[in-house]
Amino acid sequence: MSVSENPQTSTSRSEVNILEPRQSTSSGEPPAKCHLYVTEVKSMWNLIKVFRELGTREQAIAFAEERGMIPITKKCNYHKKPMLVEYSTKKTVDPFLFVNKEYAEHNRKLAEVRGHGLKILKLSCLREAVVICQIEKQIFDGKIGGPGKIVQIDESKFGKRKYNKGRHIEGHWVLGMIEDGSEDLRLVCPDNVRSAEVLLPLIEKHVTEGTIIHTDMRRAYSGLENYGFIHKTVNHSDPENPFVAPDGTHTQRIESQWRLVKRFFAKDNYNNRENFTDLIYEYLWRREMIKLKQDPFEKLIDVINYVYKQ
Repeated sequence: MSVSENPQTSTSRSEVNILEPRQSTSSGEPPAKCHLYVTEVKSMWNLIKVFRELGTREQAIAFAEERGMIPITKKCNYHKKPMLVEYSTKKTVDPFLFVNKEYAEHNRKLAEVRGHGLKILKLSCLREAVVICQIEKQIFDGKIGGPGKIVQIDESKFGKRKYNKGRHIEGHWVLGMIEDGSEDLRLVCPDNVRSAEVLLPLIEKHVTEGTIIHTDMRRAYSGLENYGFIHKTVNHSDPENPFVAPDGTHTQRIESQWRLVKRFFAKDNYNNRENFTDLIYEYLWRREMIKLKQDPFEKLIDVINYVYKQ
């Protein structure tokens, strides 16, 4: 991803570069955790700043025009001449009219073009933009791993026990993959199917051939070598050392990610949502914002301009 942009600098849609290669470390070790300083946190957008700088209709319109979310000028489709903007009397930003006053008296229908300003008003639309951007970014980044590199793979179920009793958990299974020495985490929802016919093609889609893959002893992973991977396992039922195999194989890094992911889902009771896959992509996007110390609001504006091209 790119270096974080200055929140005070206006960025046009043409200058936004959402899809950029992932970061990695040459030493093979994962990057150190980055914590924000107080000055960095204060410079980011928050609810107080939103109400202060976007509290009125005029402020919101000026902000949207400056960021390229709504057009400032437009040509008449019929007369091919520039048209002026006349905002409607409604209290919302959308809609507004482009009016060519020279021809308005002759044929007002041809002179008026109804435009839609801030189309994205619902949370579901915002999440849709983030999901589309995150999917395209994964395609742009390509597969993780490679010859001589290690990718740890594990599964976990997201949900809760019925009446908080027993061991049966109702929810969604998630397949997680992460490369040693990289922060590129891949989370995939296999539609609650854990068979080799489903899991192995998903792994092949996200992991480069020739990669050393560490998993547990589940039978579904036994066919990984047929896909060109070097497969090593750790026996979690080993009474002497259930975490690390004698040859050093382990899946502790991907397993440590589950606690952080489930904390995000548990806080708003997202576990049993129908759009669970979209929420997975939203988590990955939020995680990347934290890792790169970027302003989520600023990057969300970039995502909107990237996905909803006018």
